[in-house]
Amino acid sequence: MTEATGLKNDVIEGKPDLSLLPLDILAEVSKAYGYGTIKYKRNSHRGGFETHRMIAACLRHISEWNDKGQEYDKDAWEFANLKVHHLAMAIFNLICVLNSIMYKPELVDNYIPENFNPDVPIDDEPGLKIRIEKLRQHWLKPKGE
Repeated sequence: MTEATGLKNDVIEGKPDLSLLPLDILAEVSKAYGYGTIKYKRNSHRGGFETHRMIAACLRHISEWNDKGQEYDKDAWEFANLKVHHLAMAIFNLICVLNSIMYKPELVDNYIPENFNPDVPIDDEPGLKIRIEKLRQHWLKPKGE
């Protein structure tokens, strides 16, 4: 095998190595997105969701697969004639949660325990501290504000 001689500093620069993502698995998850374009409209997921709704949907899909032995989502088959794996739907739901956390923090409505510690140290990734602070402000404000 020939050794590469070109220089590339992407690892040093902290760029994510997207080549590590399993494209066959992502193709399966994309079926969940495709189902959404049929049932709702293209890119409607980008508007964000209340996170509790996506967590509940995720857990329902996991339960269908884990507890009931169902491989594919019945609704996607009946509504759009698509075979979408329940775990692909669950992954889609979790991606939607992450989307809301990163871009729609006002939609993050998960339970915050009484002993929540807002002083947990965080990495110094650019923009991360600002996003986390916005989330903390949203989470810690009294209900109804």
